[in-house]
Amino acid sequence: MENIIRPVVHNRFDIEVADARTGEIKQCVTSYNIILDQYFTRLISRSSKIGYIHLGTGSGTPTVTRTSMFTFLGAMANTVVETVKAYPTSYTRRKIVLSPSDYVGARITEVGFGYSTSSGTAVTHSMLKDSEGNQIAIQKTDTDVLTVYATFYLTIGEAVPGVYVLPTPNNNAVISAVLQDSYSTLTLIMGAYDTLEQANDLSGISISSKTGISPSADQPNRKWQIPVTRWNYNEANSHMVSAIGSPTIAAWLLPNPDIFPQITLSNLPVGVGDGVATEFSCPIPKIVPNSEVVHIDNVLQTKGTDYAIDYDNNNIFYPELMLSADAKSHEPLITNTSGTDYRGSSDIPLIYPTTSYVDAVNSSRRVGVVTSNKYDFREAKAFNTLILNPYAVRYYGDSYSGTVKLKMLYSLDNQTWETCLVTELFDNEYSGFPPVKKTYRFETVTARYIAFQTLEANDTPTSKYFAIGDYATKNGVGYNILVGHTTPGLTFTSPPAAGASIEMDCAIDRPLKNENWVLDFSFAVQFERG
Repeated sequence: MENIIRPVVHNRFDIEVADARTGEIKQCVTSYNIILDQYFTRLISRSSKIGYIHLGTGSGTPTVTRTSMFTFLGAMANTVVETVKAYPTSYTRRKIVLSPSDYVGARITEVGFGYSTSSGTAVTHSMLKDSEGNQIAIQKTDTDVLTVYATFYLTIGEAVPGVYVLPTPNNNAVISAVLQDSYSTLTLIMGAYDTLEQANDLSGISISSKTGISPSADQPNRKWQIPVTRWNYNEANSHMVSAIGSPTIAAWLLPNPDIFPQITLSNLPVGVGDGVATEFSCPIPKIVPNSEVVHIDNVLQTKGTDYAIDYDNNNIFYPELMLSADAKSHEPLITNTSGTDYRGSSDIPLIYPTTSYVDAVNSSRRVGVVTSNKYDFREAKAFNTLILNPYAVRYYGDSYSGTVKLKMLYSLDNQTWETCLVTELFDNEYSGFPPVKKTYRFETVTARYIAFQTLEANDTPTSKYFAIGDYATKNGVGYNILVGHTTPGLTFTSPPAAGASIEMDCAIDRPLKNENWVLDFSFAVQFERG
C-alpha cells in the first residue's frame, strides 16, 4: 500500500519603517517571495531552515536555484511572534528589528529566510516591490527602526471523507517540521475495525504498531518517503485491517480500492456436514456482498434457495469486530460502583469482595475493589457471545481450591439486572483462567450495561479475590474479554449430508491478517511550492 499527502508551502514579508523618536510609521512594504530549492533540500533532509532573516542590497530576478541574496548585507536571528496550526492553512509569523544604528546608509532591496547568518544559507528570496510591481528600496537612516515580519505558510488539503483522516493540527508532524523545524520519528499503526474521526484515534484502535521510523529523503522529487514497513507472517494475526497509517500524519480508511483492491479467495473450507447441522461459520468476516460462491461436495448452491448468508458474520474470530474489549480499550466505559473509569487504567476492576486489597502479583499496584465491575455501552446493544481470552479472569491470593463460577448480568437501566450466563470457571487453578481461549454463547439479550460476579459452587458470591479484564497485553494476549453479537454466517435450508465437504469462494475488500499473509505499507509526503 502507498498513498501521498501533498502539503504546499509559501511565504511573504511585511516591512515597516518607523521614526525612532515619534514612532510614526514612515513606510510599509509587502513582498511575496519564492521558495528556493535549498529550502526543500533542508526540509527533506530534516534540517533547520527558517531561524534567520537575510537582508540584501542587490537587484535582479530571483530563481529557485539561488542560495543567497544578490548582494548580501547581513542576517539576524528571528523571534517567533505567533504560530497558528489549523486546517487547511497553518503559519508561523516571525520578525527581526533593526535599531537606528543598524546598517545605517544601506539601501535594502531584498529579503529572505535563511538557516544561519552566512550568505549562502538562504532558503527563500524576495525583491521589495511597490503595488505596481516595480522594484523599490528602503533607505536605512540613523533615525529609523525597521521591523521585518516574515510569515511562512503551510497548506494541507482537507481530509477526504471515507479515504483518509488527518491528525489534530497540533499533533501534525508535517506542520511542526515546516513551521518549527521540529522533527520526530514516526509510528505506523495497523488499526482495527472502527470509525476514525482523526488520525490520532489510530492509537486507540491499534492492532499492531511499528515505531522509530524515519522518512528517507527523496530530494529530486521533494518528498519524504516513508519506507516500506512489513507486518510478517507471525505478526498481528487474526485481525481484519480497516485503518492504517501514522497518527501524526494521516490514517487511510479501508475499504479503499486505490489502497487495497478487492481480491477473491478460492476454495476456502467451511466445514464438513454431519447430516444434522445447518449452521456453519464462514471462514472470512466482512465478505463483499454477493461475492460468495458456495459448494457442497463440488455442487454449486443457490443463495435464497439452498442457503442464507450474513455478510457481517464470524465476529468471534476477529476481536475488533466485537462490541467490547477490556479496560485498556476505548469502548465500552468500564466503571465500578463508585463510578471510577477504568479505561486505560493500570488498576484491575476486582469482581469480589468489598474490602481493600493489594494486587498479589504486583504489590506496588493498588487494585480497585468493587462488588461488581460494570461495562456501559452508552446505548442498548444486542449480544449473545462472551469470549474470555487467556488470563481474562485471575485469582489473587494463595492457591485456590474449589469450583468457581462466573455470572454475567445485564441491564437496560442500571437498576434491574438479569442473568444471561452462568458458567464454571476452574477447579484448583492458580493465577489465571482460562489458560486457553473460551467462548460462551447464550440467548440474544439487549442491554446497555453488563456486569460480572464470581460464585462459589453453591451459587453464592465468593469471598476470594478475582479480577476480570486484566492488562490488554497480559502474556502477549490482547482483548482479554470480548462481548458481541455473532451469527452463524451460513445457514443451509437442509443439513449437508454426513461427510459432505463444504467450500466457498468470496471477495474481501480490506486486508485480512493471518499466518498466510504479510502486509507491507508505505506512504509519502510530497512538498510543493505555493
